[in-house]
Amino acid sequence: MERRYVPQEIPPSTRACGGEDASCSACAAVGASPAEKRTPLWPYFTASGVLLVFIVLREVIPAVPSLVWDAAFLALYVWAALPLWQQGVRSLLRGGILDEFVLMSVATLGACVLGAYAEAAAVAVFYQLGEALQDRAVRRARESISALLSVMPEVARLVEGGRVREVRPEEVRPGQVVLVRPGERVPVDGVVREGRSDLSLAVLTGESFPRAVEEGDEVQAGALNLTGLLEIEASRPYGESSIVRIRRLIEEARERKGRVERFFTRFARVYTPLVVALAVLVAVVPPVVGLGPLSVWGYRALVLLVISCPCALVVGIPLVYMSAMGVAAKRGVLFKGGTVLDALARVSTVVFDKTGTLTRGVFVVKGVEPAGGFSADEVLEWAARAEAHAAHPVAEAVRRTYREKGGDLEGLSGAWREVPGRGVVAEVMGRRVVTGSDRLLHDEGIPHEGCSSGGGVVEVALDGRHVGRLWVQDEVREEAKRVLEELGKLGVRRVVVLTGDTEEAVQEVAADLGIREWKAGLFPEDKVAEVARCAEQAQGVVFVGDGVNDAGVLAQADVGIAMGAGGTQVASESADVVLMEDSLHGVVEAVRLARKARVVLWENVAIILGLKVGLMAAGVAGLAGMWEAVIGDVGTTLLAVLNALRAFGWGARREGVRGGR
Repeated sequence: MERRYVPQEIPPSTRACGGEDASCSACAAVGASPAEKRTPLWPYFTASGVLLVFIVLREVIPAVPSLVWDAAFLALYVWAALPLWQQGVRSLLRGGILDEFVLMSVATLGACVLGAYAEAAAVAVFYQLGEALQDRAVRRARESISALLSVMPEVARLVEGGRVREVRPEEVRPGQVVLVRPGERVPVDGVVREGRSDLSLAVLTGESFPRAVEEGDEVQAGALNLTGLLEIEASRPYGESSIVRIRRLIEEARERKGRVERFFTRFARVYTPLVVALAVLVAVVPPVVGLGPLSVWGYRALVLLVISCPCALVVGIPLVYMSAMGVAAKRGVLFKGGTVLDALARVSTVVFDKTGTLTRGVFVVKGVEPAGGFSADEVLEWAARAEAHAAHPVAEAVRRTYREKGGDLEGLSGAWREVPGRGVVAEVMGRRVVTGSDRLLHDEGIPHEGCSSGGGVVEVALDGRHVGRLWVQDEVREEAKRVLEELGKLGVRRVVVLTGDTEEAVQEVAADLGIREWKAGLFPEDKVAEVARCAEQAQGVVFVGDGVNDAGVLAQADVGIAMGAGGTQVASESADVVLMEDSLHGVVEAVRLARKARVVLWENVAIILGLKVGLMAAGVAGLAGMWEAVIGDVGTTLLAVLNALRAFGWGARREGVRGGR
């Protein structure tokens, strides 16, 4: 397996669609048609230059008849305005929608009627230039999110009977083995069965350094194989892989607009007809009452229409959300839409699950205390056999310790029941075994001496008789204390821990991290009730968890944050934010970006409305003409765009907000 292969680029022709069908999983993943074209900038820069040259020449060469210049400006106007007319007609045919295209078409045609051909050309050309620049900015914001979708694997090299054949990833079944060469994407979630290599997870988790993998390590679909040849056994169907779940999350995010974004989208629909009505009044009323000729007030009305174009609102507000979610995606944080950013920006309380969230969820059996004449090895054996099929991290620790001592759990079967938040009741080799909390033994009517010592305790009973207990311990995440400090700096005033573990276990963790509020011994439904109670007392509540038992409470919280996209599917689908990496740093990242997005959002609102209102007043008063109007309109939009890029484009890359990493 040490041979080296030349990385191969898989051409679009290998796709079933030939690279041109949006229904193909590979094409649909990027969210747009492969043939979608980018708006070019050079024609509008060139037209702007030509326009300025014409204007200068008209002033310095007065001998040229004005009719020649009017014809030149009119030709330039028709070239630039033709797309505006087409879009405006489509808008009217769709139901009489008065959008920015209708406004610009009416304003520029009106200018031509008044003989202001140069101004009409300027409005059309500079508007189109502004649209092209906006298109670039929006695409730049989308690229961060699209980068995640573009890593969808297209081909899997299935190994069967010593031969390799190419199939679609959807055709690979759990247990089958695929070959991944250097330079190729891992097609399915699975376990390395042979080989070693370095994988790039940069697009999936934001992790910049390659991760070394070898036999027995788990890998995710979408990871890029950098060096060695790997044979990977699929652990789940492609449709349930991490990369497909991520794709679903991103597609869902695209449909969920933020509260402010929704407001201004609705506002723009009402705003445009009002502006048209106002322009008509400006054009008609003053001449009727004798304040000036129709040509003067008609021109001012056209200036008002140009200034009033809602492009800045339509582009500047959504771009903030898009840019923030794009930066978050690069850092391994997936928001399910702008509504989540709005909600997260307002939170003051963060509620953590304990196991697997504040702690690593990797338990270790620290000791065994036998009772009733049983040995420590016997207590461990019965506990491991009872917990053979349980998914809880404590059960995994018990099984791992038993195996390390030479025990074998293969082929075990029998009746088995998990009591959420308490433990397991199982039939093992014809005997009834109960393992779990002190409360479970009480519920089962098994007499025993209670234990008040700190730390995690697993009580073990056999056929209604208490036979001993296991001492287990979980490790607090090394970043937990730093993360709590950072959340405090961001305005989080209250931190609460909810857990199904014993009070002693959570008290130990809370004391270590300086947390004053916690609730222990909770069932999943109890956690939901506690979060609802917190929501009544605070402006906004975030719950951070990672397990299947957290799904309900993740949905109950104002914002649910699921740890690790490769973790529990139910949890990640119930959450509003999914952290691609199993680290608490993502919680700080999410809150910080949401807070920042709120600031930038209202900065853009102030910039847009402030400049627009000022220019509209100047236009009606005759202090601003078409030139000032178009420069003000395009300039306002570009200022809002540049402000968003400053905050989440250039500036975000310089900040390095992953404190301590």
